[in-house]
Amino acid sequence: MKSAIVYASLGLVLFVSIGASAPPPPDIRPVRTVVAAASAEGEPISLTGHVRARTEENLAFRIDGRVISRKAVVGQVVQPGDIVPALYVAWFRISEPRPAEVAAAASRHHDPGGPMTLTRSSPGDSFSTAPNVRDQLKTPRTLP
Repeated sequence: MKSAIVYASLGLVLFVSIGASAPPPPDIRPVRTVVAAASAEGEPISLTGHVRARTEENLAFRIDGRVISRKAVVGQVVQPGDIVPALYVAWFRISEPRPAEVAAAASRHHDPGGPMTLTRSSPGDSFSTAPNVRDQLKTPRTLP
């Protein structure tokens, strides 16, 4: 037991004699700083890249006749009522329907008002779309 006390005291003396000194203070390193301040002038910014639309719509239409000139270019914004193509007008015949033609078309129209079924009055007759033959003999309804 005496030897343990001797060894402990020797270890303590050695530890104190080595001198555990405090670590040295860290070196002060110079740092470059910039103070931000508002100024009237700004630096021009030059960026490279492609400018693209966020959404792109693919619209197409057909026009009968000859196109003399196209007033809109690719990418141009077109509003309702804008003239897009200029057409050669001799290709078109614009006319209003005559009342006699409307009445003739209405008299040819036949709508039985029932479900569309094919019926045959006799084996040699052609097919009819009326529910039965008596409905064909009724006066046809006219268009409103």
